[in-house]
Amino acid sequence: MPSRACLVAFLVLLAAPALAGSDAWRLEGRVLDPQGRPAAGIDVATFWNANGVPLAEIQRIEKLPVEVRDSQSDILSQNEGRMEPWGTNPTKTDADGRFSIKMGWTKYFVLAYDKERKHGALYLANSQNSSVPVEIKLGPLTRLHGRVRLPNAAKEKWTMVTVRLRESDEFPLRANRVTWCSSFKSRFEFLVPPGDYCFESIAGDRQPRYELAEYVNFTIPAGKSDVDAGVLELTPHQPRRYDRIDEAKAKGTWPNVDPQKLYGQPAPKWHATETRGIPKDAQVADFKGKWVLVYFWGLGCGPCLAREIPALTKFYEDHAAQRDRFEIVGICNTEPEIKSMSDLDRELKPVVKTIWHGKPIPFPIVLDNTLESNANFGQTASKLLFNPEGRLVPGDEKTLAEKLKQ
Repeated sequence: MPSRACLVAFLVLLAAPALAGSDAWRLEGRVLDPQGRPAAGIDVATFWNANGVPLAEIQRIEKLPVEVRDSQSDILSQNEGRMEPWGTNPTKTDADGRFSIKMGWTKYFVLAYDKERKHGALYLANSQNSSVPVEIKLGPLTRLHGRVRLPNAAKEKWTMVTVRLRESDEFPLRANRVTWCSSFKSRFEFLVPPGDYCFESIAGDRQPRYELAEYVNFTIPAGKSDVDAGVLELTPHQPRRYDRIDEAKAKGTWPNVDPQKLYGQPAPKWHATETRGIPKDAQVADFKGKWVLVYFWGLGCGPCLAREIPALTKFYEDHAAQRDRFEIVGICNTEPEIKSMSDLDRELKPVVKTIWHGKPIPFPIVLDNTLESNANFGQTASKLLFNPEGRLVPGDEKTLAEKLKQ
């Protein structure tokens, strides 16, 4: 069983994407009861906890001293099936059934539940358009329940089951967690509206950890009051890119590179599994006479794909007349299964279509599925600026813009 202190921190960490919300937008409308009448006092939220723990309570526990926190954290994994609003700024409907909720940029749906948790609804927003009020009609909720099974040798008892909306090319990079339930009894229970969902599950917050090998799709049909999801079979967790980095840091084998101590030094070498826009053997030193901005990014980095790359694309286009004086190189660090630019293009296809509005990355890309580039530079996601002599200097594209004016 994970330490209780670790469990609290883990739940707060998992909740962060549901709470984050810069570039916010607002969803407004009203909620109707099953008879079509305005429904007052309805909880509306972008995410729900299925252990009956108010978000303020877990945040309170997280701030306690460790010895006190341990004695109070068991409540976080009890009361399976009791739905409590979390998410981005949860709210309630007024006497006329109206609501206004601030949505984070990653959110595109809300769930509305009545006080008795007998009726609810899932509303999927087609666009981030606050000028058109929406209407949500409540219907009967379904009790969804089941169990989690770990390998025979596993000693871990704490499990977490998450219900997600199914992946959609229409909403890439969006947070699609609907609700989660943690338990020390290897069980889960939710109250959810009818719809198409998928399960994600993990066990343990440290090695050995366990997980579902892949998402498990399921459908809750309308009119079904109880659904037994059966048993979710977990397998040993397969380390991913950041797991390997964290493990190397824990062992002291990951380079502890402080960029400030490297200012004035020549650039390390990156590793290229494949490249686009530059030769495969190219390095920063080959751009001598030009400023070079190196940007580390990855497929799992939402801010990279939603903000940083579009911003760098605009910079690249806005300074096209000065292209002879600078270059941007994007180093995409990926999992080993991404072996070619074709693989990368396939993964980026919905992002290019929906987030980048059909415009692919215009500057050179270095694909590295080995972590070698990250280790050499000591970076995971960052921007490094090299001067025309190939030496590291402080700054990013804003600094580069000033240099190009000179």
